[in-house]
Amino acid sequence: MSGAFSMINILSDSLGPGTVGIFGDSQYYFITSALMTLALTLLHTFWGVVFFEGCEKRRWWVIGVVVVLHLIVSCLSLMNPLYSGSLPPVYAIMVLMAAWAFFSAGGSLSSVKQLCSRAAGQDTVLLSSMR
Repeated sequence: MSGAFSMINILSDSLGPGTVGIFGDSQYYFITSALMTLALTLLHTFWGVVFFEGCEKRRWWVIGVVVVLHLIVSCLSLMNPLYSGSLPPVYAIMVLMAAWAFFSAGGSLSSVKQLCSRAAGQDTVLLSSMR
């Protein structure tokens, strides 16, 4: 729902009047807005996991990091006229927060290895059953 509400203004701009890009605006306005909405939706999920893990374990620095990263990403979205400048740092922060949230939720490297080996074993089983 957060992503849907984030896109409401973008969708209303697409209905007119006028055309994006007609006065030198970037043609990538809509795709950049969609990618930024995707990143922010995922980041809010990851931030929620990490934030509440910080609250549960009384690690106040974790809460501070989440708040500061939220402010950084929000300020990066102000760079949207420079589309190539705002998306890469936001997606880098998103990947780092995804890993942090994964480990905060109890994930481990051994569980990832087990998942990969299990998936590889299923591929072998599927291929042998198709013959």
